[in-house]
Amino acid sequence: MSHKLTLADIPPQISNSFGTKIAATKSVFPILRGLSLYRLVIHEGCFREPHWHANADEVGYCVRGEAVVTIFASGNVHAQFTISGGEMFFVPSGALHAIENTGSGDVEMVITFSHEQVEDFGLSGFVGCLSEAVMGNTWGLSETELTGLRRSPKSIEFGKTSSPADIPESASYPN
Repeated sequence: MSHKLTLADIPPQISNSFGTKIAATKSVFPILRGLSLYRLVIHEGCFREPHWHANADEVGYCVRGEAVVTIFASGNVHAQFTISGGEMFFVPSGALHAIENTGSGDVEMVITFSHEQVEDFGLSGFVGCLSEAVMGNTWGLSETELTGLRRSPKSIEFGKTSSPADIPESASYPN
């Protein structure tokens, strides 16, 4: 069994004009047990959509660039902080979180997980699986108000912001 893997040899799971995700999981590196890894590159003015991992904690390391990480816990409790090259962050399993590139140029991150086959649920794909009746009930709207809403069960993964991030002053405080 091989103990070595070159990330450059793995085709990206996602690669578009907003970013790239390469995943080293048990399916491509069978020796893995209890961990896996993503290499994320998020282009300038873009973001990794709000998402969560139901089966794994996450530790991220910023290789280069600048970003704002937002982590939502229960209720209205959330953390929002800036991160740049050489800094790390932690996201507990199940917490909805997002990463937005706020610098000039790409932000590159190595993200590790506490499971060899990490589950990755994007908010857009989750909403795309809901019927108009369920969405209407959730948001207090009628089904007809939601008819024609463009959605898909496939998550968008990366997107482009319409304007630069409005980074609150508190995001730069030690966390």
